[in-house]
Amino acid sequence: MPVTYTKKDDVTRQIVPTPMVSVSKELDKLGDGTIVGARYTIELTGKLLATKGFIGEPGSPDTRNNPSSSLSSNATVADINTYQGALVAKQKALREMFAEEGGKFVVTSWDGSSNEITCYPRLVSIQFPSRDGVSWVNVCDYTISLEADYIDGAWNTNEDEFDWAISSAAETFDFNEQDGEFIFAWNADRTSLDSIGKTFTLSRTVSAVGKKRFDDSTAKPDTPSPLLDDGAGGKGGGEAWQQASGYVLTAYGLGYERTNLADGADAFNYPTNDLPLPLAFLGLPDYYNVYNHKRNVSVDRAGGSYQITEEWVLASGTTTNSVSEDTNVSISTNQDSGLTQVSINGTLKGFNGNKYPTPFTVDPHSVSNYSVVTSHWEDTVRPKVYQMAKTLAGNDYYGILHPKPMTTSVTKNPGQGTIGFDYAFDTRPANCVPGALMEAITVNDSAPGQTIVETPVIGRILGPVMQNMGTQSPTWVRTLTIDITMSGIAPADCGADAIGVWLVDMKPSNRTTPYNTKNALEAIIKGAAPHGKPGVTKAYTVPSPAETWDPKNGKYTYNITWNYEINQSKYY
Repeated sequence: MPVTYTKKDDVTRQIVPTPMVSVSKELDKLGDGTIVGARYTIELTGKLLATKGFIGEPGSPDTRNNPSSSLSSNATVADINTYQGALVAKQKALREMFAEEGGKFVVTSWDGSSNEITCYPRLVSIQFPSRDGVSWVNVCDYTISLEADYIDGAWNTNEDEFDWAISSAAETFDFNEQDGEFIFAWNADRTSLDSIGKTFTLSRTVSAVGKKRFDDSTAKPDTPSPLLDDGAGGKGGGEAWQQASGYVLTAYGLGYERTNLADGADAFNYPTNDLPLPLAFLGLPDYYNVYNHKRNVSVDRAGGSYQITEEWVLASGTTTNSVSEDTNVSISTNQDSGLTQVSINGTLKGFNGNKYPTPFTVDPHSVSNYSVVTSHWEDTVRPKVYQMAKTLAGNDYYGILHPKPMTTSVTKNPGQGTIGFDYAFDTRPANCVPGALMEAITVNDSAPGQTIVETPVIGRILGPVMQNMGTQSPTWVRTLTIDITMSGIAPADCGADAIGVWLVDMKPSNRTTPYNTKNALEAIIKGAAPHGKPGVTKAYTVPSPAETWDPKNGKYTYNITWNYEINQSKYY
């Protein structure tokens, strides 16, 4: 039964005398009993003969028909003149024969009619054990251990045609509750916080340890790694880590759907097809959705392993997006002013339902976490911050909160998909001028006094003689000052028309849109003017009213003074 080994230089070497061949098989199983591979151990047990003459005539390896053999066919007795020298040379030849792994190993039947065993093995060991006191004098024993994942030929029964050469694989899940991330379920106008939901993360790690696979062109497994397939029938991916990657990517599948399972269908379909593990197994209700798909790849080239870790966020929301909130409210009272301040701050974090497509295709992120959180902030939270502050503060403050915040602060982090906000409201009275960020309205009144004449008298110790003239002076005077701050504006351009609109039309005393500040200012002035008030007989505007308008900073000031007369004296 000839035993030959063909290295990648296409030189075939035969071992003579033919050694004894034994084959054993061991299955590679996962923890659940799944068979993922097989390992064949091939033992060659034979003897080297220290025969004079050409090395290998007869002897091992046979080089008679292979002049390119590592042992020179011209080696004679003069070259190697001792039995022990011949045996050492034959040992060297045997080691060189199997020095290159992955060659074609063939055990042929006695009559040469068929190959009983064909494989492309890995070398495990070559041993030259000591037999007795005269070992390596004229005979040397040897044992060669080879390892193969697949054996072809008459001995094969085709039960081991695994697509990927791996020794082990694993799939693990990790489920955790997130701190500081909650889903606030408000009613539509945010006057009631109905419930607060938790968010969770689910991570999945899939890994495999591969075995080096040699390209035998015909025998299994010869499926190239999908990462290295050139698309034209080229065979790649023979490294151990590449074999592991092929197994991970095809046997387990990645992402939300597991369509590569043995039954050809998505085995996990409750309540949705969104996860490789049912939500029911995690104790979550079926209204939870899957967001923020992440993927990390780890390769250990030397160790022959390949690992992918995927992570998801689980939270309630729509099928495409959700936003978590972490909101806080603080309440304080100023004893000097008597005003109560309610501060509300929070962080919004967006989750999106995008998932990575087929393995290693870059996610385009057409819907990003930042776009999700921005829409939520603009449409849902920002218009209702005032109402949220009132709702969360409850009855712990006195008075009515002013709808215009005293201070505002918003921070945006597009990369993290977060928006932070910090608002402060207080119980100061509401503004009378619509659109005003700040307003101050003051009235000063001065009343007349009695008019007297002072006449000096010589020697009068009490001073001059005072005589009431029966009248009062000066007139009644009322001064009104209005200070308001609007949002600062700028001209569309520096042309005369644009400047005119900026300085005149946008002045609060002329402006009617989008806020009718003109009517509001006129109402304040009319309310303060003495004209038509009870007892007022005469009223005059002296001096002329004055306005100051700073459009860039939105500052506006109005001053007016009235002199008037009432039909009775305050002092007589």
